[in-house]
Amino acid sequence: APDGEAFAGSDDEALPPTRAPPLPPLPSPPQFPPRVAGASASAAPAPGEAAPPSPVELPKWVLGSKRPPGPLGSPLGDLEEALGIDEAVLKETSCPMPLASIASYLAQLRLEGKDAQAEASVLRRATVSAAELPQVWAAGQLARIAGAQAVPPDLWTAAARASGPSAGLDAGASASLRLGRGLGAQATAWGSSAAGGGQAADGLPWARLFGGALLPPDAALCGRVGAVPELPNPLTVITDVPKLVAEMLKDIPQEDWDAKRLRQPQPVEGFPSLQRGLGGLLPTQTPRELAQNMLAAAILNRLCGNLLIWVACAARMAESGRQVTPEEKVAVAARAAVRTQTSDLQHAKAEEQAASRELSDFQASYTSDAARQHYLDSFVGWKSSARGQAERDLEAARKELQAAEEALTASRRKVQVLPWHSQWPSPVPQQAAERPIFAVRLTAKAPILRTIKDFLDAMENGLIDRSGGSGIVTKHNVEAAFVRHACDVLMLCSSEAGEAEAGKVYTHMPMPVTTSAGFLMPNSGREITAPRPHHDFQLKIRGQTFPFDVAFSALVEASGALGFAATGAHAETSPTPWNPLEYEAHDVLWARETKECLDLVPVVAALSALVGDPGLVLGILQPVVPPSEATAPLGAAGIALMQAVLHNDVKMWPVALPDAARVRWDYSLRAVRHALSRGKEDADEENIDIICGTIGLCLKALPKVPNDEGSGTNGGCKGFGDRLKRMEFSALTRTPLAGATALRAALAELSDLWPKFAEDTDG
Repeated sequence: APDGEAFAGSDDEALPPTRAPPLPPLPSPPQFPPRVAGASASAAPAPGEAAPPSPVELPKWVLGSKRPPGPLGSPLGDLEEALGIDEAVLKETSCPMPLASIASYLAQLRLEGKDAQAEASVLRRATVSAAELPQVWAAGQLARIAGAQAVPPDLWTAAARASGPSAGLDAGASASLRLGRGLGAQATAWGSSAAGGGQAADGLPWARLFGGALLPPDAALCGRVGAVPELPNPLTVITDVPKLVAEMLKDIPQEDWDAKRLRQPQPVEGFPSLQRGLGGLLPTQTPRELAQNMLAAAILNRLCGNLLIWVACAARMAESGRQVTPEEKVAVAARAAVRTQTSDLQHAKAEEQAASRELSDFQASYTSDAARQHYLDSFVGWKSSARGQAERDLEAARKELQAAEEALTASRRKVQVLPWHSQWPSPVPQQAAERPIFAVRLTAKAPILRTIKDFLDAMENGLIDRSGGSGIVTKHNVEAAFVRHACDVLMLCSSEAGEAEAGKVYTHMPMPVTTSAGFLMPNSGREITAPRPHHDFQLKIRGQTFPFDVAFSALVEASGALGFAATGAHAETSPTPWNPLEYEAHDVLWARETKECLDLVPVVAALSALVGDPGLVLGILQPVVPPSEATAPLGAAGIALMQAVLHNDVKMWPVALPDAARVRWDYSLRAVRHALSRGKEDADEENIDIICGTIGLCLKALPKVPNDEGSGTNGGCKGFGDRLKRMEFSALTRTPLAGATALRAALAELSDLWPKFAEDTDG
């Protein structure tokens, strides 16, 4: 069957549904009362109005109901406005799976076994009236699902008075769906996203690249595909890659390594009929392809980490000796000059004495040879002049030495001021210098490769090793592009309970991260909330020996870390028919542009890890406060910097680069280049020269990177008109969600109005 086609049933390798202990029951939400314009969200029902009905056990949930989940201004109404299904776009995309909005699910959600006595117990533990219970419950659900920033402010007045988990509310922190991997079960639970991944084994965020894989495989998408084992160093492609892939696939029958089979979704505990996974959608990669993608991502991240090791080693070597002052350097040079001139004078005197003896011997022989007499007289005069010049040069050198010694003595009486690189810590912590450089080679006797560009160039050229029968690495094609899609890390779906697995039809509920457009919808006065475009640098290698498909992006599930992740192994790197990868013609890179990007990737990845580390002080600069997840991960600025270097402009939106982060980027780029230049003679000189040149390009392009983060300034932005153009370039045109459609319509209108406004108000 073709990729993306819906299937009914599952394969034999699908994991059995195992449930963890259920969460404490949440209060069932009564129906939302009609909302009157201007009325408070927590207002009590009007006199004579029927109180909200008590929770009762309802029939099984029917997805696709046309009943609106709530009016605009209510939590579920606002959620429906942003993430509701746009039927027109859905029809154009020919999506093979039925879709429904998450707001419809929440509006019709009922917990089985709920009765009036349980509701009374809830109301006694929470100081909230029965009329406010729907708003409290909805606020808690939104905070748990979409994060506290997604909850309308007027709801917190009533919701904040609720106490305990019985009200289903955690107003203090942003929360999202997190896998319960530690429970050893296939179930998932709603939990805080603050403990996200993306750190190295030693707990240092800046060192996450040394760990290789930034994220473990998502069992809902990968099935029994194991995590990436520890990589050998050096790694030999022709022999080590097949062994590592076999280790990752050891729990899967070998006949299924190259087969695409359906995987049963994982249930979400505490939420009836809610699951996460592909849900009846055929995977786009086989288990072998997933393993190769994950292995390639780990290799590329390790190669990016080599830059941090080079910088740490260069800084250590430069600082290992005592710092020599300029006065000391002049004095040392003057002493060397005196020694040289003294040696020259001694040599000149010896030559003069030899010439004089030869003239005396000729005169003592009483030989009548006028020409010989004239030659010897001239030769002695020349040597005497040379000796006189050497004496004058020595005298001048001694005077210079005396002046240098006096200056050195005077400088030693002054208070010594150490240079900045001796007072401030190295841009890379010295722990990085203890790590070995990671290397790759195609065969056992092939050249050692330490950079991403060298590795991919070698894969592109291939290799036939006839020296020891090591094998053949075929030529591979390298393709690269900047792509975008909605960032849905949940991949929620649902199916009717009681149906046989072979006949189940899964309805998917897109739940991507949303962001505010930053302006009001024309002629409505309402702010537009739409799915946030997530930008990747997609890298595909096509060939027989080691093909793979990876995405270089700021991973939400890894706390915004910028690095490589396997396509298809994680929710945010898995395109679906309703959330495909989108790109324009200019986003597909030519071969020359791809080579330039391969030079940029290690610099951007390594420095992004330094800039975004919440516990790392860079010189005199404090750690930066991460921006809101709704704006963009801090690491996404690295993708924007690559576009600025490559195209002399940035086409992506949104970009979060507050002033504090911009200063840390500027400092890191300069400090790293300085450290590499000082220790260049003790490092890989050719690679260091390339890196320093790349850093220079990044410094020139950094002012062109904009900032769309609400709490910062528009440092590198050219104005609101430029922002509108970037929003048009980044608009999601194939995502069938109401917020994406509303944003495109608003941009189409503003693209005509704003230039006219600027023209009419100019000067």
